[in-house]
Amino acid sequence: MNDMRIVERKVDTNEVKIAAKDVQVYYGDNHAIKDVSVEIEDKTVTAFIGPSGCGKSTFLRCINRMNDTIDVCRVTGDIRIDSEDIYDPKVDPVQLRAKVGMVFQKPNPFPKSIYDNVAYGPRIHGLAKNKADLDNIVENALRRGAIWDEVKDRLHAPGTGLSGGQQQRLCIARAVATEPEVLLMDEPFSALDPLIRRQLQDEFIRLSKILKKTTIFITHDLATVRAIADSIAVMYQGRVVRYGTKSEVLSPPFDDYTDLLLSSVPEMKLGWLENVIATRKMESAGN
Repeated sequence: MNDMRIVERKVDTNEVKIAAKDVQVYYGDNHAIKDVSVEIEDKTVTAFIGPSGCGKSTFLRCINRMNDTIDVCRVTGDIRIDSEDIYDPKVDPVQLRAKVGMVFQKPNPFPKSIYDNVAYGPRIHGLAKNKADLDNIVENALRRGAIWDEVKDRLHAPGTGLSGGQQQRLCIARAVATEPEVLLMDEPFSALDPLIRRQLQDEFIRLSKILKKTTIFITHDLATVRAIADSIAVMYQGRVVRYGTKSEVLSPPFDDYTDLLLSSVPEMKLGWLENVIATRKMESAGN
């Protein structure tokens, strides 16, 4: 590979929300993240793309210090949110995670009721003055997770009893319930059935327009990237090899690796599911 370079993102209209400089991550002797420096603007959507194992998830977990939970993990460099060093010893990781929500690749509802899954964060962070406040927070979060209508009559049923797609929407509702300023999404739909995955990706597109939060997501779906990303970071072997606005990164000239990546990732056009359903209905009507 040659001519790997970063397309610098120009910060014109928005303030920088997240600034990472010379970030290195080690798992024991394994150097997983190498010299990553990016600036992410406030209230924008940034996509991280690249092959499995290239460091996307590892970098994402640096932003809410989830890597702290791994004994052999060591993070160096500088990561700031609103100019505050999030690795300063005075920063409480629990409070940081109220500010930086995360949705993981596989649905991971707590072994609690649907209501308590969503209410957990607001409770521990003291966001509700009374039960009525908490009820409103839970309902609003479930509505933004596009699952309220399906669960409003069974809020005290276990969250683990929902379907896979419903569980992931519950996890999205749980993540936004604390009103995080930053939302991290680590391939949140990849473990789901293809039809459910496409439906939730469409919901994510809708959700990103409503929330207007600083969102960083990992995906292999270029249609979703083209639909909602403001910026794109391409990672390869622990490095960001190309970073810039969507138009910059998806337009030639490409470095060798980005060209190979963009040409090899399968892409399904937005709305394909609706077209399939409509076609099946027409075929059924004709029989």
